[in-house]
Amino acid sequence: MSKRKKIIPTLKELREDLKEMTFKEKVDHIWTYYKEYMLIAVICVLLLCATVTAVISAQRNIVCTGVLVNITATPRGMTYLEEDFAKSMGYDQKWDQVEITYTNFANMFSPLDGEDYYTAAQLVPALIAADRLDYAIMDDQTLDFYAQQELFMDLHDIFSEAELQELDAQGLVKYVQLKHYDAAGNLVETEDPFPVAVNLKNTKFGKEALHGKDTYFCISGRGLDMARRAWEWILAYE
Repeated sequence: MSKRKKIIPTLKELREDLKEMTFKEKVDHIWTYYKEYMLIAVICVLLLCATVTAVISAQRNIVCTGVLVNITATPRGMTYLEEDFAKSMGYDQKWDQVEITYTNFANMFSPLDGEDYYTAAQLVPALIAADRLDYAIMDDQTLDFYAQQELFMDLHDIFSEAELQELDAQGLVKYVQLKHYDAAGNLVETEDPFPVAVNLKNTKFGKEALHGKDTYFCISGRGLDMARRAWEWILAYE
């Protein structure tokens, strides 16, 4: 026995049919005859929205990039660093974007870590190499790991000497002593220690948004002015 072909009514016939129906009957009737077309329309709308979103995202100007390494921030803290910071700077968030990235890798000093560890650990150097990083916030151990790679700038680039002295008096400045191997294979210090990071533990942002842990703010070379603004924004957290 052949299946009976469903005959789709014309719009005129549909209007006549719907006149005498209840709301539920109208919905059932329309769904019965037009569900394929409705599903196709919904799919087309979703594809269009996805395409438009992708185009807009591709055209966005990344005005500031930060990275949180091996630490977590509260949802309010993340909103403060991204959307709120962009608004405070007067950026059009449709086209301008502040981008904060997370990366976490466990057992940092273990040689047994695999590909996932390597990929996560290389995010910061990759962002710096691509000239896409303004600042980073990380824990003490991670900072020691990266600092010896000479990834971060001397804090004198964005802080005055008086500011650094005040922070140093509070024990908040982290210094790094670079080392290298000489011709004889000995590990020797290369120059005087320099200030590479500031501990955020005494700031309200550090206490509330970063869970009160020792976390360090350090700067990259992409945009020193933007790094300074980000620092001032962190201090202004309420």
